[in-house]
Amino acid sequence: MIREVIEKKAAKAIAESRYGKTKAARFSAAILDEDRLEAPDSLEDTLQDSRSKRRVLMICIGVNVVSWLSIFLIPNVVSTIAIGLELLLAKGSALLLAPAFGFTMLASFSVLRSWFPPVPKSSDDGGVMSSYEQGVDSLLTWKLWVASSALGGINAILLAVTFVWSNGG
Repeated sequence: MIREVIEKKAAKAIAESRYGKTKAARFSAAILDEDRLEAPDSLEDTLQDSRSKRRVLMICIGVNVVSWLSIFLIPNVVSTIAIGLELLLAKGSALLLAPAFGFTMLASFSVLRSWFPPVPKSSDDGGVMSSYEQGVDSLLTWKLWVASSALGGINAILLAVTFVWSNGG
């Protein structure tokens, strides 16, 4: 009982300090006081911010460029890594396609989400059509993830075909 009161006071002191708005301070306050726990930001919430969307796109594009350039510029090194991974794991060479698939999927989702933004939440959540609007928005999100997965899969398949074609076999 006394410990909980002290933890709540410490969390309040951290939150009210000049560093209270930082992520580290919020994290520390949440550890001390369970009532301050916040739900983590979802990917869609993160992609609403233009700076983080730009950062995600640059990282994804960079990983894809490195993947494609490594196939064209250093195919012998890539084939050595693929053979080594195949010796270690049953489907080890498929791990080389994971960054191409995943980062392409994430980049295409962020671009598609900027073209089709989510429906803003209305202040009246108890309306007659509120469940319909939520269903439409979740269906749109699902379709965007499917399209993004398809684009990531196409990129990974093209990367694998290019690798096999460039190695002559």
